[in-house]
Amino acid sequence: MYAALVRIFSEKEIRKKLIFILGMLVVYRVAATIPLPGVDVARLERFFDENQFLGLLNVFSGAV
Repeated sequence: MYAALVRIFSEKEIRKKLIFILGMLVVYRVAATIPLPGVDVARLERFFDENQFLGLLNVFSGAV
């Protein structure tokens, strides 16, 4: 496994793509934690609880 990691990072094109993907994941995770002004979280949670389709989607997406 160590040899595979070394081989991945030794090729410039694969290294650039991997760094880009990891960077986009970091940007996504940081942006997901920033609250939006004007959004009533309690009302939004109630909307998702009342809608059956969104509740099913919530179950399949792994949320509780």
